[in-house]
Amino acid sequence: MMTREEVVEIMNYCKEHKVTYKSRLEELNIPVWRFYDSKSRYAAEQSSGKSVQGGGRNLNCVSF
Repeated sequence: MMTREEVVEIMNYCKEHKVTYKSRLEELNIPVWRFYDSKSRYAAEQSSGKSVQGGGRNLNCVSF
């Protein structure tokens, strides 16, 4: 399982550099399924209204 921070970092990188998740994950040698499993878990937490916290930083601005 990837941390919330790792997922957010990949999402932000892809948005900023206009690359696909798949290509970035290949660069990082991260299995695609691991990213999407983690991403969907955090999306479910966010939609259920749970606070999205990570390492003392509030990550609510990211929409999973």
